[in-house]
Amino acid sequence: MTTTTVRKLFPIPVTLHQSDEDEHKKIYSEIENRALSQSHFRSAEKYAGNSPEFGTSELIKVGETPNASSNIIKEFKLFYTEQFLFKCLESYLDKVGDNPEKVNYLDIVCSWIARYGGDKSHLMAHQHAHSYLSFVYYHHIDQAEGGEIVFHAPNHCLPWFFSSLAESQFLKPCSGMAIIFPSFLVHSVNSFQQQEENKLRISLAGEIRISPEFYAKPRD
Repeated sequence: MTTTTVRKLFPIPVTLHQSDEDEHKKIYSEIENRALSQSHFRSAEKYAGNSPEFGTSELIKVGETPNASSNIIKEFKLFYTEQFLFKCLESYLDKVGDNPEKVNYLDIVCSWIARYGGDKSHLMAHQHAHSYLSFVYYHHIDQAEGGEIVFHAPNHCLPWFFSSLAESQFLKPCSGMAIIFPSFLVHSVNSFQQQEENKLRISLAGEIRISPEFYAKPRD
């Protein structure tokens, strides 16, 4: 059974969902056999124009092009993965007190796989401003120092006595975990520590939008 933990950051709800052993095995096999075995990772620098957003060429992605993002989940028919993510989305809506019917109008509009390796591979602060929710699922993580996902406070101008709400929050993920968060929340990824140069982290991330039909449906 998937376990869900709510972390109220700043205080913006972010949910952590840990797959159980059976779920993780199915998802792991699906991603390995359908997506990773048929894909070629490319250096982020090569197609992002050496963008400063990426740490080094050690961060490599599949599923993105310079002008658009593809959808790895739909392209490679990752059914178990999508099913698990929508179960997490249902839990997210329940935990934050949102309309549970909304899950039927959510769509994963793009998704990609990123592989981080070495002590210089990181992702600088960014957001997905045009989406409703974002997610990251951790396919594989070697246990090592560093490698946290960092959420940055949106309220930097708070008075000093609310300073705890303006501090960046570090979450240490593990294999089989999904994190769902509002897309406006600025986040980054830390590199592994220098002594962990042979460590590896592979994650599946994506963006979720609400169908316009949700807002067009009649209200009671």
